[in-house]
Amino acid sequence: MTNSDLFSKKVSFPVGSFLLVSSIAHLKSISLINENDNREVFRTCPLLEKAEEQLHEYFSRQRQNFTLPIEFHGSEFQEKVWKAVQEIPYGHTKTYQEIAQIIGNEKASRAVGLALNKNPLPFIIPCHRVILKSGISGGYAFGNRLKQLLLEQESL
Repeated sequence: MTNSDLFSKKVSFPVGSFLLVSSIAHLKSISLINENDNREVFRTCPLLEKAEEQLHEYFSRQRQNFTLPIEFHGSEFQEKVWKAVQEIPYGHTKTYQEIAQIIGNEKASRAVGLALNKNPLPFIIPCHRVILKSGISGGYAFGNRLKQLLLEQESL
């Protein structure tokens, strides 16, 4: 797939500015960007408009589940982790250790954290819902402050 096969859109939400990237059929990535980021925006498409709408609904507490076609690529381990994390319901959390157990590798809690750091679709794959066994939020690729805000937003 080349850049000419991809669509992208810069969007702003209450928690920051992001670059959404998709093919015509699948949302592929959401990345945090600086407000002044001059990254080229190729073009938008209906899927990116739908993704922006659903993310706005999520941040305004009007949406708990996303209905977007997604596509992600990682190692076999990463993909297992990302799929397991997708199953964590809104307003709930699991520990890194619980995710490791779910994917059948109970000693891999540290590796789960590393896989989540590579999550291409934050919010859609809700890695912010994975916390430390002690109940502390733990790390987050976009910073602990944002992770705490997301967890507070989802507290019912």
